[in-house]
Amino acid sequence: MISYGVAQRFREIGIRMALGARKNDVMWLVMRQGGRLALIGVGIGIAGAFAGTRLMSSFLFAVTTTDPVTYAAVSIVLVVVALVACYLPARSRDQGRSHGSTALRVRQENTYESVA
Repeated sequence: MISYGVAQRFREIGIRMALGARKNDVMWLVMRQGGRLALIGVGIGIAGAFAGTRLMSSFLFAVTTTDPVTYAAVSIVLVVVALVACYLPARSRDQGRSHGSTALRVRQENTYESVA
């Protein structure tokens, strides 16, 4: 999902780089967006898990339904996985595939095709 979002923002990222954005700025933009989504997802998941504690109690063995260590461990793992999933497409776009002149040329070619 994050990779798809980065691909959809190819032109925006390229234009930002053409206008002088540093590679770290672009990476931070993608990481911040993905991190925000991950934290929202973890928050909704924790709320849903607390809401479904009665349903889960029959499936759990040797763990209570509101075990804070389990909630914290799963939350940390999910956030780390999400940040890695953000970092990889941000890094690949950052390594020249999204050079500013390429994004501008793609935009210009599409404009000319629609006019002609």
